[in-house]
Amino acid sequence: MLLFAASAVHLLSRGNLANHLLMVALLLQTASLFYSADPLSRAMFGTFSFGERTMYPLGKVDGGIGRDQLVYNLQHLELATIQDAIFAHIRPTPETTISTHRDAWFGFNDGVDPATFRRTLAAGAVMPHYLAAGDIISLPHPPREVWYIEYPNFVNEHELSTLRERYDTAHVWEFRDGGYGIRVHQFRLKPQA
Repeated sequence: MLLFAASAVHLLSRGNLANHLLMVALLLQTASLFYSADPLSRAMFGTFSFGERTMYPLGKVDGGIGRDQLVYNLQHLELATIQDAIFAHIRPTPETTISTHRDAWFGFNDGVDPATFRRTLAAGAVMPHYLAAGDIISLPHPPREVWYIEYPNFVNEHELSTLRERYDTAHVWEFRDGGYGIRVHQFRLKPQA
C-alpha cells in the first residue's frame, strides 16, 4: 500500500495526462475489488443483485451467472457472514434438510458446530442433509421440512418451483449484512404429499 501511495503521488505530481488516466484506471481497478462499480465492466458484463448491492457476473461472458464470478472481487466474502446468520437461525440437526441450487454445492456442504451453529470442519460437527430440489422431490418419503437457501449468483426459480410441487412455503426470510442479502425459504410438506 505504501509503494502504491508513493507511486500515485509521483505520477500525479508530473501533471501528465497519461499518468492521470493511468491513476484513474488503477483507482477503478482497486475499487472493483470491493464494489462492482466500474462502468466499463458494467456495460460489458452486466450485474446481478446481491441484496441491495450488485456484482458482475464475470464467470460467463454471455451474461449467465454461476459460482465462477465470485473469485473476481472480494464482495463474495459477505456470503460467509450471511451463511453463518442463516445457520444460526435454522439451528440444523442431523435431521435438518437444506437445499440450494444444484451447482452451488461446491464447498457448501459443511458440518455445523452444535453449540454455535457456525459452519465447521471440526470433529463432532452436526451434518445436516444437503439435497438438491430434484433429489428431494424424487424421494418416496420426502422430509417434512426443507430449508432452501437462494444464493443470488444462481437462477433459483426452477428449484423453487420444483419444491413447490410437494411443499407449501411456510416462510421466507432475507438475511442481510451491509446491504448484501440472501433469501431463505422454509418449506413444509403438503398434507396430501
